[in-house]
Amino acid sequence: MTIKENNGIIAVRLHDGDKFMESLKAVAKDCGVNSAVLHGIGLFKNAELGYFNGHEYVTKSFYQQLMEVISLEGNISMAENGAEVVIHAHCVLGLPDYSLIGGHLMDGTFFNGELFIQKLEGIKLVRRSEPSGLNGLWVE
Repeated sequence: MTIKENNGIIAVRLHDGDKFMESLKAVAKDCGVNSAVLHGIGLFKNAELGYFNGHEYVTKSFYQQLMEVISLEGNISMAENGAEVVIHAHCVLGLPDYSLIGGHLMDGTFFNGELFIQKLEGIKLVRRSEPSGLNGLWVE
């Protein structure tokens, strides 16, 4: 993983084998990120996507094929207890037959990735548990 930061923007190059969640949490820790917007493109070797059915996340793993990251959007916030960074990302992936799949990005392993993180100054993003079972985003 290669990281460069300037004026609140962090550019991240992920290499073959880099894991999405592990890498982003490391970047957040190393660069002092607690509230940010996330954008990305690249190529996954495998990915686990989720869909919230109103009660829980149903997940499906996709392996053994390269998948083009058509769009990866999300945010970085802090858990309500302030002890951990929360990564919330959704993505659309292109398959070799040109079909698309998408959903909540639970995790994935990159073949290569290009991520851009924009720190939010003066805005605090916090995740709090809600009655729906989701961890809702609170903007402070």
